[in-house]
Amino acid sequence: MRRALVETESEVGVDAMEDLGLKFFLTLNKSYWIGRCCTLQTPRIACLETALAYRQQFAELQHALSHRGVVRCGLLNRLSIADLEDNWHRFSALYIEACCGLGEAANLDASSPKSREAVAKRLAAMVEANSAHREKQLRAWNCRHMLQEERLQRQMARMERHALLRDARTERHALLRDRRAMSREDRDEARRRKLQSKSSRGRPRS
Repeated sequence: MRRALVETESEVGVDAMEDLGLKFFLTLNKSYWIGRCCTLQTPRIACLETALAYRQQFAELQHALSHRGVVRCGLLNRLSIADLEDNWHRFSALYIEACCGLGEAANLDASSPKSREAVAKRLAAMVEANSAHREKQLRAWNCRHMLQEERLQRQMARMERHALLRDARTERHALLRDRRAMSREDRDEARRRKLQSKSSRGRPRS
């Protein structure tokens, strides 16, 4: 954007650019907090560098919610409520700062629509208006979490049963081996006694 602005200014001249009165603003989305259909816009300002600086700060907050660089649905599956609330509080503070301007809020009356209090109230109203949707998402997440916990418990129970069965089979096989070994020893002993008996009967008496 900087390059395009510089190239345009070099083509038409500084005076023509000033006559255009270009203004820059940001359009921001926070679907979890204010809904998918609602967006936030920063005030229009003439300084591109200031707009880009705010854009970078908002992008960093958004990146904290992203997965591989993309913010997808199902934030609750990857982030905790505390993480989402912390990100929203930082976003709100930055948005209020962008709307009110650095150092200007102290000079504005609380009744002014550009005051920090007024902007904060507008944000709070939008958050409240979307509370039903967030509660629905939270209930759905709780249901999925409970199902996952139940599935995990069943899996653990199956693993424990399989382990018990495996141990029982191992013990049974060990007993069978011991019995077979004892049977072989008994047969060998019986065979030796039989041979000894035959040998003693076959000897001539003196």
